[in-house]
Amino acid sequence: MSSKRRFVGNDAGTNIDPFNAPDPIMPGGEPDFLQHEARDIDGIERVILRNERKEPGHGAHRARMPWKRQQAETPRAKRNASPVHTDAPARTASSANDAGTRRPARPRRSKQTEPTAKTSKNKRGCGCIVLLLIFIITGQLSSIIASCSSSLEAGFEDSWSQDDDSWSSSSNGFVNDEDYYDDDVAYELEEDFETLCQDETRTTLDAMAAGDASYTDLVVSGFTQSFETYLGISPADAGIDTAAIAQQALASIDDDIESAYAYAYASEDGYDLECTVYFDFSMIDIRDLVYDLSSFVDTNDQLSQAIYDEALTEQDKQLLRDELARLMEDPEEYDTFTCIDFTGSAELDGTGLVMTDGLDAWIDEFSAVVGNSSY
Repeated sequence: MSSKRRFVGNDAGTNIDPFNAPDPIMPGGEPDFLQHEARDIDGIERVILRNERKEPGHGAHRARMPWKRQQAETPRAKRNASPVHTDAPARTASSANDAGTRRPARPRRSKQTEPTAKTSKNKRGCGCIVLLLIFIITGQLSSIIASCSSSLEAGFEDSWSQDDDSWSSSSNGFVNDEDYYDDDVAYELEEDFETLCQDETRTTLDAMAAGDASYTDLVVSGFTQSFETYLGISPADAGIDTAAIAQQALASIDDDIESAYAYAYASEDGYDLECTVYFDFSMIDIRDLVYDLSSFVDTNDQLSQAIYDEALTEQDKQLLRDELARLMEDPEEYDTFTCIDFTGSAELDGTGLVMTDGLDAWIDEFSAVVGNSSY
């Protein structure tokens, strides 16, 4: 059963025209319908009243629509947004008593715009951890740098100590005493000794190229030993003149003195000196010469069998001599960069400079070059 709300005025039976109806009755009070009914309201006044109702502030006493109804009347883009409205007014206990007034809601705090206390605490904790890691790494780097510095310092000290040892002593057993060492005297002695040793080297190499007897014997001995090793017979068995071979090999010597370095060591007895002369050296390679001759014999079965039977004929001997001469025309060369070490002595005042040794080591080296194993 439905009921109709009726408004009683001067005339209780008066009905309200629905097209000219005033504002609905609200909790704030009932509108005075009788005032409007008492006078004639035409269409123009109704338009003016309707516009007044549409002005800002008019109808502020009306309650805001529920959220679901607002969502239904909002555009699709807004309905897709979060249902939480930060600008929605907050309902208070006084709303029931104050029908026409609503307090604006305080906007909610956004997590993206303003960090919470927990987030700030986490960031402070991360910052402390980063600072701790930096402190630890810095400490480790400091210890590593310190250890590296100590190692480098120790290495430099060892290097200096080794240099000091090499300056104060030599492989020849010379010991340098600073109490007797004079820079000027030592420097002059070193220059003079370098010149003396280079001159001696030049004299020795020239004597070798000229066929010095001592070096000729070394070449003959080396050639003979190589000949017996590769062919199984002596050069004399084949009728070969070893002295002529030695002379020709020595005549092929070519040399070039590069430099010389001398050092002086002072002691109570005077100065001891040592000097090394460096030079290029080349000559006929005696060992390769004999090896090539043996290779020729291996290709000749008759000659090889005659050597094995120790029954060489004059024709076989001549065949060996001819092949050796052919090899001597374009021989293999022994080329090396070598040196000769010399020693000497002098008085503390720099006088009496003499050479005490120098050629023994060179003779041993040259003997090995020409294939002589007796030295």
